[in-house]
Amino acid sequence: MPPERDSLIKIRCTNERNQILNFYNRKMMSIIVENMMNNELILYCKGADSAILPLLKNQNSAVLSETRNIITDYAKNGLRTLILAKRTLKFEEYFLWKKQYDVNIYTELFYFFHVFSI
Repeated sequence: MPPERDSLIKIRCTNERNQILNFYNRKMMSIIVENMMNNELILYCKGADSAILPLLKNQNSAVLSETRNIITDYAKNGLRTLILAKRTLKFEEYFLWKKQYDVNIYTELFYFFHVFSI
């Protein structure tokens, strides 16, 4: 079951559609992409290690431990890092999330405009 056609944006000249997620978090951004060739939804996230790493499923993996060590070394040398994460979504999972997201985003927007209109 593909996502609603009006909830995703068609990317010109590709067989993909995406939805940019409007979170009020300066430390990360996300996008959901539907590959219409294989009917697959993929969530991509990018952001600061402090925002992305705590959200990862397997917190005890050797790869994550090594990644944290590398990030620490980069920070000691004054370098900034950007973490990328990817997850395949089930359509049912997407629709449940989208319903709640729509309610929350309108509530947040109402609050934002109400507070700043005073």
